[in-house]
Amino acid sequence: IRGAIQSQYPDFEPYLEQLLPKKAEIQVAKCEGKVNVVMIEGEPLFYNVRDGPYYPTLRVVHKYPFIMPTMRVDAGAIKFVLSGANIMCPGLTHKNVVEELSNNPVDANTPVTILAEGKEH
Repeated sequence: IRGAIQSQYPDFEPYLEQLLPKKAEIQVAKCEGKVNVVMIEGEPLFYNVRDGPYYPTLRVVHKYPFIMPTMRVDAGAIKFVLSGANIMCPGLTHKNVVEELSNNPVDANTPVTILAEGKEH
């Protein structure tokens, strides 16, 4: 599990030992819908569905916001996002996102952290 997370988030490697110490006992909770939750000392850190990629929990994203690429959406879109709306590239029109994507393109199907314009994480 640790190796899979390390290969999926290579830029996070310097912090991985803090979050997933090698000597710590990793627990995996199996939930409905083939969801697996990776925990250490009862704290959920990552999850995946079936044998899919691992995603950090919101707690991990708040502690390490740089674990995934970030995108900003317009403040008016947040209520729809929080209601479960999908976000597609045309919705990512914030000037910082457009500039960042032109400098550092993100591959299709790469998970990203969504930030609201005008809000601090």
